[in-house]
Amino acid sequence: DGEVQFTTVQRELIKEATTPVVPSKNVDGAAQVEARNADLRRAVYDTIVQLSEVVSEDTLRSLLPFLHCGAWDEVVEERYLGNPRLCGFPLCGEVVEARLKKQRYHIDKVACKGPSEFKGREKKVEVEIVRAAEEKISELKIREADSSTQSEAEDNDENETDVEEFLEKVNNILGTKQLDGSKRETKGDTTPNKGHSKSKAQPSTKKSPTTATPDAKPVRKSPTTAPNPRLPDPQMSAKHSFSKDELEKLSRLRSKYSTRGVKKPIIVDPVP
Repeated sequence: DGEVQFTTVQRELIKEATTPVVPSKNVDGAAQVEARNADLRRAVYDTIVQLSEVVSEDTLRSLLPFLHCGAWDEVVEERYLGNPRLCGFPLCGEVVEARLKKQRYHIDKVACKGPSEFKGREKKVEVEIVRAAEEKISELKIREADSSTQSEAEDNDENETDVEEFLEKVNNILGTKQLDGSKRETKGDTTPNKGHSKSKAQPSTKKSPTTATPDAKPVRKSPTTAPNPRLPDPQMSAKHSFSKDELEKLSRLRSKYSTRGVKKPIIVDPVP
């Protein structure tokens, strides 16, 4: 009487919990999985080889299950690299014209290296180009302080001589101008002046006015003008009446330039 009675469902659950788990016979091992993958890769390779040539529609449909995105890219590449170069679609037999770049030397973009050696005339031209570039760079004197050469010293001497010659020319020009000025002054002094002779004959008690130097300039006093206050605009007064044409112009300007204010930009707070 004290025993617990279970239902049929509870008995089935207890039986499943107590019975050990038996491995299934259908589970494949690692070797079988590897063999299956190898067979699949082989089928994909054979499909690419077959589709590298022109095939019929039925053949293409039968081979579609073995193709994926990468396999399709390989099919297009193999058809292009063949002889003749075919269109990428397996059913198309059109020949593709290859437009290859006419480049004689291969330039490595990763290592940034060009052809290491040139032969014959090309090597000679390359050396001449390098020398011409070096000469242009050497003229700029973009060098270190320690790398002073004889050519730089010669260039400095030439520059000094050029400066000395220029100074001599300037001095010669200035000297000729000063001589011309002195000659003109002597001529002005030797010319007879009647007014001076009369003043010498009849000395006057008046004081002689001071002669102004030629460099001195007369100073003119600017007349002091009273500041002109800004007059009010007559159009802003209430008594002013606009004409019909003026009102039309003002309405056109109002329609062209809106009186509404510009919308302020939306300020977004930075996210912490």
